[in-house]
Amino acid sequence: MGFDAREQHAIQQVHADHVPYRRISQILGLPPTSVLRFINALPASTTRVPDDVLGWCPWCGARLYRRTDGKKQRFCCSEHRRAWWKAHPEAKRRTAIYSFTCAGCATTFTAYGNKKRKYCSHACYVTHRGTV
Repeated sequence: MGFDAREQHAIQQVHADHVPYRRISQILGLPPTSVLRFINALPASTTRVPDDVLGWCPWCGARLYRRTDGKKQRFCCSEHRRAWWKAHPEAKRRTAIYSFTCAGCATTFTAYGNKKRKYCSHACYVTHRGTV
């Protein structure tokens, strides 16, 4: 798909701010594959990322800069971090899942992040707390 001069200029201006091509296509209402092809056809000098830009926020596409304390930044703010993880629960690496047998009702259950659980629920604990 060919772009007119106005669209080409708009893509180049937004791309100069190092906005990802998918975000550019959303902003300008153009097909993402066509925007990507146009950007890939640009000279390499116009597509180089500055040294202080580390990447883009996966939620909003904003630029992420080098932090003064040296830590790597993945999101531009806490709200976007929480929103992204809420929308992508499958991306969580849950390695601290433990299996137990309930001390009260003897059912098998799993818990995340607590190695010392004894009861499957608070109700089971309340029911059996005086018997153990």
